[in-house]
Amino acid sequence: MNTESEVPQNSKITAKEPASEETFRDALAGAEVLVEQRKRLVELTDLEQQIATLQMRKTELEVECIAADTALKTATTAQPRPKLNHARLTKIAKTFHDRREIEAAIKTLNHQQDRRTGAPDQEPEQLKVGRDALVSWLDAPDSVRPQPLLKVAYAVAAAATLLVIWATIVIHPALILLLLGLGALLTFLRSTDQNVEWIRLGAKRHFEKMGLKSPLSWEEAAVQGRVMELETLMKEFTQQDVVIQEPLDSELDSLERLERELALLTVQFDAQLAEAGLNADNLDNDLKHWLNLFAVAHSARNDLVQLDASLKTVSAKKSAIQESLYRFLARQGKAPQGGAADVESLNAALDRVDRTLSRVSS
Repeated sequence: MNTESEVPQNSKITAKEPASEETFRDALAGAEVLVEQRKRLVELTDLEQQIATLQMRKTELEVECIAADTALKTATTAQPRPKLNHARLTKIAKTFHDRREIEAAIKTLNHQQDRRTGAPDQEPEQLKVGRDALVSWLDAPDSVRPQPLLKVAYAVAAAATLLVIWATIVIHPALILLLLGLGALLTFLRSTDQNVEWIRLGAKRHFEKMGLKSPLSWEEAAVQGRVMELETLMKEFTQQDVVIQEPLDSELDSLERLERELALLTVQFDAQLAEAGLNADNLDNDLKHWLNLFAVAHSARNDLVQLDASLKTVSAKKSAIQESLYRFLARQGKAPQGGAADVESLNAALDRVDRTLSRVSS
């Protein structure tokens, strides 16, 4: 839309001409026209609800992006990371992540079949993943805790900062330029304290996706208690008597399809690594974990971009309907005061048109 027809965020439209309550520029709208306008108002209400939902999801995605980027930044690997361009690295990481997702789905289906056929491995994947997420939440301070050497480095950097400030005052003001490097160093050395919160937030999100009951509060004691509850449920599950049943045809079909997809992704992953001069057998677990984190962070950012595009489309459609309704009301001489174009104001204005029509008809 052009600037003239855009609806500002406060849902107001600037009318080009004042609207009269007693006269109307067009012929008085009939009942059928009013019904159509009411439908557009209902559509506007639905669009506002969509926008609210999209904005909530956008906030969640922004948090997920920060958590994913933080986890990727703090991940350590003993093996050197591949020095590849971003596009190639993204393809490799995505293929690896997709393969792990399918492996998890296959494992879940196998668990379901095991419960029916009486196989000894009866641990439900949902409880295990949830327990692991809570353990990651508890272990966050240890995973980013600075090493003693970093603590010493921080103390030395802080002392050096004080020394530079003293030298700036006593010796020469130009020495203050040294604070730029020291400030960056101090910021880096303190970043581990902030990373704990982001890692915990990511672990919390991962736990909530499992659909399990959350701890009473997200405090260490409550989280530890919930871990113990889940471990108890896992033990009880393994001790239950199992009714032997045949696997469902739908499960067998899904398992066969997933195994085919896994085979194709494995071939694709090996080929991508070969093109990059790498070999799957030479990747250690830390590097595989880093590749997965890279894919998760990339996927979260892509989801955010797509959501922004959807939000822009829905907002533009909402603005167009608001403008159309407002202009209809203005031509009827019943435009909301002050250019208001929110649902409540538009609905009240349509009521005024309706009452006018009723008076004329009677």
